[in-house]
Amino acid sequence: MSCAELSPRKSGSIHAKALGAFLGAAVGDALGWPQEDRANRVGYERGRDAAQSSAFAAWVRRAGGRFHLHEEAVRAGEYSDDTQLILCTSRSISHGPDWPWFYVRRELPAWTFYERGGGGATKRAALTWLSGREPWQVAKKSDVRRYFEAGGNGVAMRIMPHSLAGARDEDFARAARDIMANGVSTHGHPRALVGALAYGYAVWQAFREAGTLPYGALIERTLAGAPAWTAIPELQSIWPSWRAAADDATGGKYAELWECAVGEMRILLEQASAAMQLGALAVDEVVLNEFGCSDKHMAGAGTVAAAAAIFLASRHAADPINGVIEAAFARGTDTDTIASMTGALLGAISGPDWLGHFAMEVQDAGYIMQQATRSDGIPQAAPNGSADEIVAPSRRELDAFSGELRSATAQSQVLLPDGRTALVTGLDQHESKTKTGRAVSWRLLVNDGQSVYVKRLFRIKAEAPAQPVLPIGRGDTVPSSLADQNGVVRVSLVLSVRDLERSLQFYAGLLGMGVLKRSENHAVLAGAIVLRKRDMPNATGDSVGGAGQSPVINIEVRSLGAVHRRIVEQHYPLEKDLTQTPNRLLLRCADPDGNAVELFEIARTESGTNK
Repeated sequence: MSCAELSPRKSGSIHAKALGAFLGAAVGDALGWPQEDRANRVGYERGRDAAQSSAFAAWVRRAGGRFHLHEEAVRAGEYSDDTQLILCTSRSISHGPDWPWFYVRRELPAWTFYERGGGGATKRAALTWLSGREPWQVAKKSDVRRYFEAGGNGVAMRIMPHSLAGARDEDFARAARDIMANGVSTHGHPRALVGALAYGYAVWQAFREAGTLPYGALIERTLAGAPAWTAIPELQSIWPSWRAAADDATGGKYAELWECAVGEMRILLEQASAAMQLGALAVDEVVLNEFGCSDKHMAGAGTVAAAAAIFLASRHAADPINGVIEAAFARGTDTDTIASMTGALLGAISGPDWLGHFAMEVQDAGYIMQQATRSDGIPQAAPNGSADEIVAPSRRELDAFSGELRSATAQSQVLLPDGRTALVTGLDQHESKTKTGRAVSWRLLVNDGQSVYVKRLFRIKAEAPAQPVLPIGRGDTVPSSLADQNGVVRVSLVLSVRDLERSLQFYAGLLGMGVLKRSENHAVLAGAIVLRKRDMPNATGDSVGGAGQSPVINIEVRSLGAVHRRIVEQHYPLEKDLTQTPNRLLLRCADPDGNAVELFEIARTESGTNK
């Protein structure tokens, strides 16, 4: 794919603007994510140089909390939840009038499995939809209150596709309704919703503008168009119970709170307009601070993010890439979201050409362009009721998917909870900072072209410090310290048999060996002998014993990590390196005579999200 393919039509066409908005959002997200305070970047120092601003960079983030603290490598150009949720919205819109139910029943629940850097309000709401409930209708009053207190920028950052879908409409009404319907699925406070509507209106105006916007015109048009984005959109046909729940949660004062948020949004836009009048004298960082972008109590508000993105896009319309970079490196702000929103708005104004090499180097560039094309002016009727035919994944199905993934090998195909299929392309074992936790991510390439990571956390018993391998002479015994460190739990000899029933007749019937445990494909005999049906896959995914079906010495240990280090240090051949499977960590090696040895450690697993 070449840069020329980015703009197959003239730069002012809605098609080109769609490409610019989608790619601009992803580029801003990927540039800003490493700079965000809550990204917990390892070794990060504030400030930037020319090299940081001119290219994507790989970085390392610390995640996992107290018990699963680990370091996760993020590849250059990879995006976070901002772009993920834009794509979730875009895929939902492609389903036409039923998009709201597709979004909350399929996209949001499935997103909990692969989210990267997701916000708390969005994750809580997604898990509530997974349980089959609306977040404003849950039993616990404290949870309902928390939902209606969620006023962050998690709505504004994802709703750009609705502005694009309605760009050919004569008015903003349909886009406003859809933005509101999307927004209340996760956030209930007017700050989140008003900010999303104001930003959505600015993006809608940018998509519709065929010529060049005069300096500061976007701010003025957003202010002038206030009647289109300040009224509470009607949601009765989509979420019939929502408005009554909003009034109940606020003591009948939801409309008053809405007007307060509208007033706040107007003031921020007026501040932006005044800053634009200063021209070259205006300093971006100073203006953003005046908005509250660096105030820990206001930085993540939907209204603040909307004002920041509209201001930066207006100020840097003539030099778009600099506007995104300014947003991505704005100290103390929610850099990935503001940079993503600014990038989307600048792309809607100018198309994609200004993105240069960033457009081709951002994660999933081809897939993002495909989604931009699919979201361009989709004709839609008004939603008129719940679409019961949209099947939502259950928690049990998500747990089953987790188990399937843990047993998958490279190039295995898996079915995602959202109905898409994916290929397992790799596994990342993250560097753990605790003795009792491990974190593993599976890299998946979805059949439609998106790449996702699914991370799972595992609790294990602490490892003892590594000790050197000691020479064992004639008459020597294994040092007790080394034996304790290995913690050998059980040893068995695994024999591959063609006919399990016939082998049992020999070992149990003829020789009198007791049968301790029996299944369709296995039998455990007294004397630590295990009969395993030939061609039955072992835990690593290979046939037991290889082509010759040789016996395998099976050893369970308490600390496989310690054993693995010594095997590697002594250069013993590994048939299969450390591999994570359901409930165990294992490896296969050979002893000095080439006999197959399978070592494993039982691990207690804890599934969860990455934050």
